[in-house]
Amino acid sequence: MVAIKKPKQIHETANFKIAVRYILNKAKSVIPQEGSEVDIDFPVIWKNHQKQIHLVSSNGIEDYSIADEEMIMTKLAAAFKKGDDDLKELNSGNQVLAHHIIQSFSPEDNLTPEQVHNIGRQTMMEFTGGDYEFIIATHTDKNHLHNHIILSTTNTSTLKKMRWQKNTLKNLRAISDKHAAKYGAKIIEPTMKNSYTKYSAWRRQNNFSYEIKQRLDFLLKQSTSIEDFKQKAKLLDLHVNFSGKFVKYRLLVPLNGKF
Repeated sequence: MVAIKKPKQIHETANFKIAVRYILNKAKSVIPQEGSEVDIDFPVIWKNHQKQIHLVSSNGIEDYSIADEEMIMTKLAAAFKKGDDDLKELNSGNQVLAHHIIQSFSPEDNLTPEQVHNIGRQTMMEFTGGDYEFIIATHTDKNHLHNHIILSTTNTSTLKKMRWQKNTLKNLRAISDKHAAKYGAKIIEPTMKNSYTKYSAWRRQNNFSYEIKQRLDFLLKQSTSIEDFKQKAKLLDLHVNFSGKFVKYRLLVPLNGKF
């Protein structure tokens, strides 16, 4: 199941930089390279003599680390074209500079981080027609994989501003579902009943995720070794599975009397 919440709007250049730095956090978006089924040249990082990849790609960006600055340069060109040489509109804080989109995937879809990233990239390329700058990073730090996407609102061809209208999010979700389905992700039809069911399931998942995170934070601070971590996890009714490529967690007892 794929979920895209309403994007967060970025109005100020300072927040623009913060958003880019957040999504590029290597602690959340770097994994060991073990072969890939997607045709994306991810940046390679060597750590402890191990080859790893940074799950980042972009459109129209030369240097990921200053993606916000490159997007701002395009906006400067747009401002000068409009005759706004003083950049009053750009610096007003009223203009939407970019959208921060989060595309989340259910663990039940059994997708790899590379596949999730490619779904996000294909989604954005179709959604924008390749005419807008964006940077996408796949985060693996939670119990569900998710893409963070920073999308500039300036068209690189016309220098005109993107208009986020009533049906824009609906169209984005439809494109996302189409590309996710190609990889076998479960797509829920948008009926009223299913919308409520989907929302209820997602809310329960978030409750579980929050509770698991609270217990993990405690364990990481209080444990002195892996064995100590495992023993304390049992006492906190938290099952930890280290057997797969990614560590998995689940609660051994229900919340509020039911799972």
